[in-house]
Amino acid sequence: MLLLGLAINSLNTSLIVAAGTTNSTKQTFEAMLPSITSLVSFVIIIILSVIAAQTWANEVVPAKHTELDILKSCGEVKEYLDEFQVMALSNDDKNSPKLEGWILADWLQQ
Repeated sequence: MLLLGLAINSLNTSLIVAAGTTNSTKQTFEAMLPSITSLVSFVIIIILSVIAAQTWANEVVPAKHTELDILKSCGEVKEYLDEFQVMALSNDDKNSPKLEGWILADWLQQ
């Protein structure tokens, strides 16, 4: 409570001082171009972001799609999808994973 009182007192004092001093000169701020180093930094960041996005879209994603296709045809994912399809066809409402079935519907058809 003592700290709050000191903070309020300090704030009141600074407001009184600020109100008592009047500055007749107005300071204006004009638009300026950023420095050359800032512009170079922005350009480097944009170029690196574009390179990273292109690498992701053209190399990483297709490689993972190929890996997933292999696993879907003869791997752990195929086993999981087969088990899931059997469970979905059992029509047992208690154990039927409806949300999961909706999400995996495209995979089960392909």
